[in-house]
Amino acid sequence: MGIWGFALSTGCSPSVQRAALMFSVLLFGLERQRRSPLFNSLALAAIAILMYAPRQLFAVGFQLSFAAVAGIGIFQKTISQWWIPSAPILRPVWSVMSVSLAAQIGTLPLVMYYFQQFPLYFLLSGSLVILTAYGGLIAGLLHGLLSWLLPVASGLSGTALNVDLSIQNAVVRLCRQLPGAAQQLDPISIWQVALLYDFILLVAAWLRWRRFGTAVAALLIMLFLGVFRLAQVETIRQAQGLAIFHQYNHSLVEVRM
Repeated sequence: MGIWGFALSTGCSPSVQRAALMFSVLLFGLERQRRSPLFNSLALAAIAILMYAPRQLFAVGFQLSFAAVAGIGIFQKTISQWWIPSAPILRPVWSVMSVSLAAQIGTLPLVMYYFQQFPLYFLLSGSLVILTAYGGLIAGLLHGLLSWLLPVASGLSGTALNVDLSIQNAVVRLCRQLPGAAQQLDPISIWQVALLYDFILLVAAWLRWRRFGTAVAALLIMLFLGVFRLAQVETIRQAQGLAIFHQYNHSLVEVRM
């Protein structure tokens, strides 16, 4: 009841619906003394949302949200085992960074397709946003509790929540203003997105089962995409016309003769 009350009070956006449905499934499994696999919960949340609003399938936020969670479910554990920090203080930092990297892997093909760019500082910005999001969650829950039980002290919790959100916004602005914050890319087609996800899934399969065939298939897909992109760039270079590129605070005009 608390989860769905929060979801309704915040507008029930697709990402909130997904989280609420997934957590409800997990709680249901715990009540029946069964573990609910992540991807079963993710699939059930997607089906429930699409039954209510089928057009959400084509919403960028819906796709990115599910892709990020899928990436975390597939890669986060493996990435976190790449390095075990000896200093205890670094372990939670590395854990957050592994979550950020796994989410970026899951969403990268969609980011390339919809936005034609690659965020170079995603590991820094994503990790800091995750940390401040945890802080905001704790401060928000504390503020709601104090506003109900002890209104006199709610000013302090409200200030803490405001500071946390201000830091989060400042981090995002700072990362956007860093040199080369977003590397602009040429547009890709939907079949290239599909091949990129095939490559990601094959890499995940190889990391888990270490089968030679999956590694070969992944390399062949990447080789094909690389050759195709090089041929596409060469075709664009040989074409005549006028191209105008625009980045943050910079513009470039190219005339092809």
